Amino acid sequence: SIVVLIINFMFASLLTTLVGQKSYMWGDNAEQIEAWFGSMGKTMQTLLSIMTLSGWDHVAGVLAEVIPGTVVGFSIMLYILMCFFTVLSLVTGIVNNSFTLAQKNEDQKRMVAMEDHRAIFAKALEEMFMSSDQSKSGYLSRPEYESALESHPAVLAQMKKLDMETNIDELLKLFDRLSQDSPCNGAVKIDTLVDAMVHLNCMATSTEVFDVKYLLAALRRESQGQLSSMRQEAAAHHKDALTKSSTQVAEMRGEGAPGGARNGA
Repeated sequence: SIVVLIINFMFASLLTTLVGQKSYMWGDNAEQIEAWFGSMGKTMQTLLSIMTLSGWDHVAGVLAEVIPGTVVGFSIMLYILMCFFTVLSLVTGIVNNSFTLAQKNEDQKRMVAMEDHRAIFAKALEEMFMSSDQSKSGYLSRPEYESALESHPAVLAQMKKLDMETNIDELLKLFDRLSQDSPCNGAVKIDTLVDAMVHLNCMATSTEVFDVKYLLAALRRESQGQLSSMRQEAAAHHKDALTKSSTQVAEMRGEGAPGGARNGA
């Protein structure tokens, strides 16, 4: 990695300057020192060999002839440890990244499979509720909804498989929340029920989502109703104003007619 190259470059610069350029100090081993540390390229090659623990003891023995053995041993140990932990962190990062990607792919596959199961479950729920809709209006009353749940216990088991832990009481509370804004005397549209049950206990709290959703729907209908009544009131005021204007014009014409007749006479 780049970090290992930087470490090698730093040590190579020091060794080439402090050892390679002073190879004469080693007397009979001067040629050997020159071969090991005579240039940056030779020094980096020597360091790579030491990093792999190949011949490091021979290099240390020759260097110890001039440099104190303690300094040589500590320096080589420091270099090897730095390289070891750098490579170890690199390998660990690669392994962790591989595991993270594998986990991410697995989660994506699981989410896709879960969505497919939800779609199948939604279709089955819709068919069940349609068969329970005695009025065939597309809406379910609370007794019809409760009866459908009690007669099909497999619904709760299927919801549990989809990571939706619930019971009939909680589903009835969900129905009550949805029916608060229903235009059909407390009955709830089947599509709305299916949508709410399929997304129950999803990543966000679905109850809050649906509460906000139907609150917005109620506010929209309320604003539309207020706008409609304002329009009706404005139309009524306009009609009254026209009527009053017409009456006043007629009165003014009636008052002016006799005067005109007298002037003519």
